[in-house]
Amino acid sequence: MSKKGEATAQRILDAAYKSIAARGCGVVTLQDIAGEAGVVVSQLCYYFGNKDGLFTAVLKRAGHAYLEGLGLWLRCCGTLAEHVITFVNYNEFILRDSPNTYRIFLEFYNFAKDSTGFQLEVANLTSEIASVVETCIANKTALPRRGIQIFECFSRSLYLFRFTWHCPPAFSGAGDRGHAEGI
Repeated sequence: MSKKGEATAQRILDAAYKSIAARGCGVVTLQDIAGEAGVVVSQLCYYFGNKDGLFTAVLKRAGHAYLEGLGLWLRCCGTLAEHVITFVNYNEFILRDSPNTYRIFLEFYNFAKDSTGFQLEVANLTSEIASVVETCIANKTALPRRGIQIFECFSRSLYLFRFTWHCPPAFSGAGDRGHAEGI
């Protein structure tokens, strides 16, 4: 792909991310995304095939960024307690500084309920995140009492994260952070 083509594809992904976070998967249209990106719908189809292909690319991009950040945060941890606390801190950081990341994930989990093909993409991302967490946990020793409490909270959070797409939509509109903060 040419540099111009790569730039156009990235602009489309940026516009899709922004549009989905603001309006949700069920409301946003390819026309909305094309307008936001300054391209025509046929260019979306050229680069991503269809709406599912575009959504898959956005999910993969967001998931890669999330996992890369998580890996950097966890890299400096030594004990299991440090890993668990760092995982919680990382997610608090994402919720505070990049709430659209969670909006995107929750939107895609909900979208997967009605798109069999997209369910696999969501399941793959969830498995990758779980794998990173399980790798950190597998190599560590017993936790002190406070660490056990944090780990139990972490386990419940991971359970909720893994099965979010079975729940009703989490966000009623742009800027609604109440559900995510209440988890």
